[in-house]
Amino acid sequence: MAITPRAGDGRISRAQAAELAGVEPDTITAWIAREHLTDIRREGRRVWLNPAEVIEAEHKLAERARRDRWDRRLIAAGSDAHEAA
Repeated sequence: MAITPRAGDGRISRAQAAELAGVEPDTITAWIAREHLTDIRREGRRVWLNPAEVIEAEHKLAERARRDRWDRRLIAAGSDAHEAA
């Protein structure tokens, strides 16, 4: 699906945001609920998002996930070193 912002304000739908970020639409809904995405427009039940904010949130959350995985590896390596001593 091509991501074409709507005319006038350049916003994209939840489905388009999910495609842009490489996640499921429910993830976009969770990001909105957790306030990772705040620059939104609502029209009835439809949500329109700023594509630049979607990219920024995806980058920030992906970096946090990488850092958390790295921290867990370091903690696991530290506990292995203590057990061997």
